[in-house]
Amino acid sequence: MVWQKRKIQVHSSAKKSDLVATMSKGLQEQRRCIKYSSADLNTLPMDKEIKTPLALIAAATDLLMVSDSHSHSIYQVCINNNGAFLKGTVSLRMKLPEGAQPMGLAFDGNIVVRC
Repeated sequence: MVWQKRKIQVHSSAKKSDLVATMSKGLQEQRRCIKYSSADLNTLPMDKEIKTPLALIAAATDLLMVSDSHSHSIYQVCINNNGAFLKGTVSLRMKLPEGAQPMGLAFDGNIVVRC
């Protein structure tokens, strides 16, 4: 449960308004701990760097596919939302032959690469 993960005390006699206020307070505290500027709102922080992205495709509402010319790879970026901010989790989906420049991507459950 969310309230257990965030260590929010919940009483059996708590009302909905009390729970909403407690959750809102917890989210505000979490947002305050995150230091970012307004320019950071246009970026997606990721756990790994994609050095030279060439192509990007939205595979789902919370899933991106990104080609990288530096590593000659296709990465999957899962977008996670904890209620306070978004974070991208990057995982290698496909390694391409050396010298490949993946300029275009298509996704229909499988990746189609245009080099």
